[in-house]
Amino acid sequence: MATHGILANEPVCYGLLASLAAYVIVSPATPATGAAVLVAWRERLAGRSSELPFEPVAAPQ
Repeated sequence: MATHGILANEPVCYGLLASLAAYVIVSPATPATGAAVLVAWRERLAGRSSELPFEPVAAPQ
């Protein structure tokens, strides 16, 4: 690498490409977010009630 010159952007580009590849490969392999969780998230983002309208569900392990 020292004989060809050190390119500062090259490792950054490789890292971004590796991150994109990992996202594209892993994203379809994970289950979708449940409807109740999405509703609660949208309510919190909208600034409405901070109390949970439902019982929390334990995550599968």
